[in-house]
Parts: sequence; C-alpha cells; structure tokens
Amino acid sequence: MVRYLVFIILMLAIPASASVNTFDIHPSHPHQGDTVVIEGYADPNEDVPITVIFKLRVPVERGEFEYYLYDVNIPTSNNRFTVSATNCEKLDVSVKILIWLTKSSEGSGGTATVSQSHVPPGTYDVRIKGDAVEGASYSDLTITAWTSLEADSSGYFTYSYNTKPIPPGTFELRVGGMTRTVTLESVETLFGSEEQKSEQKKEEIVVETNQTNITVETANLTEAYVNETNMNNTSQIAEGGKAESESETENKKSALPIEGALSVVAILMTYLVLRRL
Repeated sequence: MVRYLVFIILMLAIPASASVNTFDIHPSHPHQGDTVVIEGYADPNEDVPITVIFKLRVPVERGEFEYYLYDVNIPTSNNRFTVSATNCEKLDVSVKILIWLTKSSEGSGGTATVSQSHVPPGTYDVRIKGDAVEGASYSDLTITAWTSLEADSSGYFTYSYNTKPIPPGTFELRVGGMTRTVTLESVETLFGSEEQKSEQKKEEIVVETNQTNITVETANLTEAYVNETNMNNTSQIAEGGKAESESETENKKSALPIEGALSVVAILMTYLVLRRL
C-alpha cells in the first residue's frame, strides 16, 4: 500500500507533456534575424512547453573560450535558460542588466552547465566564457531556452521567437511532445555577401556603361542619318531648281523661233493686203 502511494505521488510530481496535436512554423525557411511564429493546437487550456535548442562550436585560445549572444529577448518570466559546455573546467554565464551579472559552474568530467530560471522579461546581451581543459582546442556549446504557455479554450496556441541570437545552421524545436529540426539560413544567402554585392555592383556598372554606349551610338547613327537625309533633300531641291531653270530656258529658246515665224507671216499678210488696194 505504501509503495502504491509513493508511486502515485511520484507520478503526480512528474509533469506530463502536453498533448499537442499539430503545430506549424512561419516562415517555413527562416533567415537569421527573422521572428519565427509557432502556432498549433493542443488540448483545451493545456500548458504547452516550448523548447529551443541550438549547438555551436567555439575555438579555445590561450586556454579560454568566449561567445556572445546579443539581443536575447525574454518575453515572460516563465522561462529557463541553460548553457552546457564541453572540454570545460569552469563556465561563466553573464547577463548584462546595466552591469554584467554572472553565474558560474565548475566542470565535471569535462562538462560544465549553468542554468537560470525566471529571468525577468526584457532584452539582454549574454556572455558565455569558460576555462578549457588542458590541451582542448574547442568547446561545444549547447544552449537551451525553455518556456511554457497555455492554450486557449479551443486548444489554439501561438508563440514567437526572434532568431537574431541564434547562429545560422540547424536548431531543434520541441513543442509539447513533438520535435522538429529547423534550418536557419544566413542573411548572406538572402542578400548576398559583401563580395557578392561588390561583384553585382560591378556588373551593374558594366551594364549601365554598355547601355550608355549603345545609347550614344544610336544617337550618333540617328544624327548621321538625319544629316544625310537633309543633304539628299537639299541636293534634290537644288537639282530640281536647276532642272526647272533649264526647262524654262529651253521653253524660252523654243518659243523664240515660233514668235519669229508668226511675225513674218503677219508682215506678208499685211503686204498682200496693201497690194490689193
């Protein structure tokens, strides 16, 4: 009987995963800096735990490693933030709230973990710094952000998370008992790297130069065509005037003999008339 009661108490003490029926992520292919919106359906009025997990490798220099997360948004105080580091003897996780507040942990078996719950809502910069084990050249960091929200009376829930602090790559998203791997693209894949932008600018300059050259050449050809046309018209007008002048001269020349013949006829007719008288 006692064992049975103990079993019931332990079962009640362990929080059950929410029965999440489905959830979607928007945008489906996010880029670093996008706000990822998670929405779905669970049992009505159920608490839905949401966990974001991402990993990265940082180099060790002079026996230490360091990594910064900027603009980490904490929307509610119902949260837990955990950092775990491998090849680590001592781990310091600091949050800047006017000044740097630090929580530390000693490593065990080469792994150190720092966890903090109920961080006040706000936007913070986080510094992760550690002492590496002797001979280590890197440390693998696992960063876990957890929160919980309540579905409404229809079971609907929604949650948004800004991906600016998350480095490009894959991260794990757990919603209730469902897990999904999301690939976070680099901003450079969206807008291009600085080198790509420079090459693109060069290409645009070349295209603009070629277009300018083509425009100038077209203008020159048009001007040449107009000039040639005007010259032809002038020549035609001149030739036409010359032809008209020559025609008038020929007409005048041809008219003179006719007028002379008519004059002779008139004189003869006058002479004949006078003789009859």
